[in-house]
Amino acid sequence: MQFRKATESDAEFLAQFGARAFRGAFAADNDPVNVDRYVAKSFSIEQVTAELADPAARHLLAVDTIDGHDVVVGYVHLRAGSTAEGVLARRPVEVVRIYVEPGLTGRGYGAALLRAGIAEAQNEGGDVLWLGVWEHNDGAIRFYLRHGFRRVGRHVFMLGDEAQTDEVFARPLDLYEADQT
Repeated sequence: MQFRKATESDAEFLAQFGARAFRGAFAADNDPVNVDRYVAKSFSIEQVTAELADPAARHLLAVDTIDGHDVVVGYVHLRAGSTAEGVLARRPVEVVRIYVEPGLTGRGYGAALLRAGIAEAQNEGGDVLWLGVWEHNDGAIRFYLRHGFRRVGRHVFMLGDEAQTDEVFARPLDLYEADQT
């Protein structure tokens, strides 16, 4: 598997990929109207283009060879300087999104994306990596706990017009070398 930084030319692809991955992960457990609203706002080409142009953001695409073809199997979106209540850091880096192509989960891509995100955040001088996870996403919570994250707080996540609760998780970036997640 290889990683490459996304560019503005990837905006349409990322918008489609993100919408598909978000729906795959959350549509079954949420009001379809709110899912549609969130997807329309968060994965519009304009929004993704703005995120790609943000100098504090990084999007790393994971490319693997499947059946003889190079395929983007996932991506991680990082944002330096972003923080939340409970995140104690001088140089925080947020994992805004870490998505794997629906149907390819359970193959180690999520862990590989997380490792790539950790390395990128370290290279950018970050000292703590943090993220929000929907309180009902038990699989993701277990995943992040296994990879050295700890609960540090909670915040509101707006899904359309519904306020949901995200658990905030963080981990010092210097743990990466010690635990080899």
